[in-house]
Amino acid sequence: MPKAISYSKDVGARTCGACHDTVYDTWTKTPSRHGKVNCAMCHSKHGFIPKCTDCHGLPHSKFLHERFLNCLICHQDAHNPPVRQRQ
Repeated sequence: MPKAISYSKDVGARTCGACHDTVYDTWTKTPSRHGKVNCAMCHSKHGFIPKCTDCHGLPHSKFLHERFLNCLICHQDAHNPPVRQRQ
C-alpha cells in the first residue's frame, strides 16, 4: 500500500523510482542540486507536492513573484530545474 505510507527522509529514491520511473530517470540525470535531494525530503507523503517557496523562500523580487505566482512557469520541472553554468 505505497499510497498510504508516509516516508522517512532516508527512504531510498529507488523505492519511489520503482513506480515513478520517468521522473526518477529525469531526477537521476539532472545537473541541478535537486538531484542530490532524496525524494522523501520533499514528498513526505505519497502524492504530496510541496510549494517551491517551502524551501526556497522568495528568491526573486516581490514584483516578479506577484507576476508569476507559480515558479514552474519559468523553471518548468522541479525534478530538473535549469542551472546556471559557472565560469
